[in-house]
Amino acid sequence: MIWEPKARWVRTDLSLPLSGQERGPYHSHTVKLWTTSGVSAGIDGMFALIEEEYGADVAKFIADFLEYERKTDPNDDPFAAQV
Repeated sequence: MIWEPKARWVRTDLSLPLSGQERGPYHSHTVKLWTTSGVSAGIDGMFALIEEEYGADVAKFIADFLEYERKTDPNDDPFAAQV
């Protein structure tokens, strides 16, 4: 996994090895890993996950219902340290 110095949230696929002789030594399972850079970024990351799983209309409906103004650009992190 590569660290992103300026990202509001990051979604990546992570391959995890499966244990057990019945599966053999070369089998793995891929999981979606989401990380965020803070509290409000976590809310935006959660909406990105909802959008990925259920569609943009559902994510927009929930955000509008909660009166939350989403940031939809994962690279828009004004609080990230300049490196």
